[in-house]
Amino acid sequence: VMQEAGISLLLSLQQLAEQTDDKRLKKVLRDVTRGIAAGTPFSEAAEHQGNAFHPVFVNMIAVGEMSGTLDESLYRLAEHFEREAEIRGKIKTAMTYPLAISVVAVLAVVVLLTVVLPRFMEMLSNFGAELPATTKMVKDFSDFLVNRWYVLFLLLFLLIMVFLSWSRQPQGKYMLDKLKIKAPVFGLFMKNIILARFTRTLGTLLQTGVQILPALEIVGKVVNNELVKEELEKCSQAVTAGRGLATPLQESKVFPPMVVQMMEVGEQTGNLESLLLKVSVYYEREVDEMSERLAKMIEPFLLIFLGGAIGFIVYSIMMPMFSVISGV
Repeated sequence: VMQEAGISLLLSLQQLAEQTDDKRLKKVLRDVTRGIAAGTPFSEAAEHQGNAFHPVFVNMIAVGEMSGTLDESLYRLAEHFEREAEIRGKIKTAMTYPLAISVVAVLAVVVLLTVVLPRFMEMLSNFGAELPATTKMVKDFSDFLVNRWYVLFLLLFLLIMVFLSWSRQPQGKYMLDKLKIKAPVFGLFMKNIILARFTRTLGTLLQTGVQILPALEIVGKVVNNELVKEELEKCSQAVTAGRGLATPLQESKVFPPMVVQMMEVGEQTGNLESLLLKVSVYYEREVDEMSERLAKMIEPFLLIFLGGAIGFIVYSIMMPMFSVISGV
């Protein structure tokens, strides 16, 4: 808005630095301002700030500077990142309720096993009641949690550390990213998120004037999936060899026919960026709808799990109680 109003870039950034309450952003903007004052282009000054500015931002700003349409590039960036924030918000909203239910389920089971069950076991031992096999099993687990909880905590910690280490390795990350896409139900949701980001980011970059090869490289970082990144590298090789984007994508198992066909039409008509943005709207709507459906689908399974776990523990407690009452 400041650029469109004719305010100089240096003054605009100085005013933004003064207005923001975020200390890190304030420091970054001041560093960028000093760089511009020293004669460094805006895009280079932003790139020197490490990961403070996204590669999409840096490249679109560079194109805006070269073409003299910086205000237009900034508007498109604003729309791009606002939509990205909306998608992330939808994902968080979809997962918040199931996560809350899971936490409640775990806490309820832990309280039953460590507080309620030991008191009942003490009472039953005073009556001399014979414990069924299920009750003995639950009692043994309860004793383990009460007396050796640190062992379980250590095992969980080690498992998490091993998993995180494996997931950071190239092979582990590739397998994990492949599983994200291939998983039932959730895989389709993740694939729609990737397709929405791919089409919107590539369309926005091409619309701004970024060349196709650097645009594909940036999109590979944005989608954050090794399997898709591998497919995009094949696309880059095809473009370098003088072929189109649609052919290597058609051979891929990640990109559906609709995306491939739209890209083929876009290449033939010279309207690729516009068609990509239209496809992105479709997949963003799919993400919106699936996020709501997933929350509704996960809820009954979590409730069944919670009811089943608590019900089994209660059953294990009540069975010997009935035996005692029958004996009396």
